[in-house]
Amino acid sequence: MKKLLIISIVFVAIIATVPFIGNIIVESNIKDRIEVLTSYGLKVKESSMDSNFLRTKKHFVFLIDDSKSFLSYLNQFSDLQLPPYFAALMDGAELGFDIEYSNIPIDDAVSIDIYPKSLASKMVEDIKNEDAGLFTYLDALLKDKAILYHLDYQVLNKDFSGYIKDINASYATKQGVKGSMLINNAKFSGKGLLIAPDALSSSIAKLYLSMEGLRENMKIDLSGFSSTSVFESKTIYATTLKWKNISWSAKSPDVPEISLKIKNLLFDFSSNTQSAKSDFYTKTSFSRMGVQMRDMSIDADQFDYELALRGVDTAVYGELVSLRSKSKIQEKIIELISKGMVLDIADFSIKKLATRKTKELGGLKLKAKIIFKEERDLSKKLATNPLVLMHNIDLSLLFKISQVMYAKLSLVSPVLNMAQNFAKKEEQNLIFDIKLKDAKLSVNGQEIH
Repeated sequence: MKKLLIISIVFVAIIATVPFIGNIIVESNIKDRIEVLTSYGLKVKESSMDSNFLRTKKHFVFLIDDSKSFLSYLNQFSDLQLPPYFAALMDGAELGFDIEYSNIPIDDAVSIDIYPKSLASKMVEDIKNEDAGLFTYLDALLKDKAILYHLDYQVLNKDFSGYIKDINASYATKQGVKGSMLINNAKFSGKGLLIAPDALSSSIAKLYLSMEGLRENMKIDLSGFSSTSVFESKTIYATTLKWKNISWSAKSPDVPEISLKIKNLLFDFSSNTQSAKSDFYTKTSFSRMGVQMRDMSIDADQFDYELALRGVDTAVYGELVSLRSKSKIQEKIIELISKGMVLDIADFSIKKLATRKTKELGGLKLKAKIIFKEERDLSKKLATNPLVLMHNIDLSLLFKISQVMYAKLSLVSPVLNMAQNFAKKEEQNLIFDIKLKDAKLSVNGQEIH
């Protein structure tokens, strides 16, 4: 009996202690995150806490006091860098955080609401000067937490999920421009650190934006969006994006009304920049696309594009993506080619193309492999003779195009009429099997001098 009593007391003590242990675990995580954020330009403007035995609620308001420092913090987590002008869009903005968690972390996730409380200082000033009514409207939206991200985060296994609060807002400016925004059923989930997750999935049922003026208007309507990303590390990642329907239209006095519609758009991208040589892969496809303008319409069925770039010099590539000067970018591209790489186009095809005037044009299909040989002095040689590049390229290309489409393209580019003499006919198509090796070019086995 005594032994059982002791065990019972210990058991009750453990139950009583668990919430305090849980609170310490979550507290330490929150404290660590705040210390990091405040060291990179964020300032805690407000903080409060409401806690009982089982649950704790906290409220914070962060002021982006040093936007340049905060931008540099965000840029640590990606090779794609946010441009410097983003700092001006953030400086002086305030973010609200409402955090609630169980003091028994194995029983519940940390619940977090994140929402902007005020816009950047420069943005506020510009909006007030342009349209004071618009500022009042936006300020009311922010006070109502109209833009809000909710997430549930498991402290122990680092799983998270959440949503973006539905948005349905519209406003008419004093200049007569009406703007509307709709975001419906936006969700996300993932694993890892929130700022740099190991995996992330998201979906949006509908996104609609419109700007309608007296003489100009633009509409964007997206539905059925989903994405999946896996980040093995900062240098190895893969992303897939899908849209069921995309619709865009615009009109202005200088440009006739134009519209674009795409169905079942897919975009795949992966990269590995971990070693001295990098590899990249991309794939894009859609089942149907339609473009309409005043005097022209184009319809395309089943577009596929698949490309791989292998053996890219990682150091030079890293320098290239950080450049902004056009001339320096061109120089760096030549340097990148001089290091050698392989470009493999597994597929570039359109099953069927049609226009309003010519109706169906048929399709086309291209497959190619280009080997850029390493050449240390390529830049110097190109300066004296651009044709020297032919000695540094091995090319194998197979191109198939409908005769109807080729005839229409020949009207725009007469040089295609000459190239047709080298084509091989196959039913209603023209075939071009092009080879380039050791600066010798051939088409369908016929050498070109």
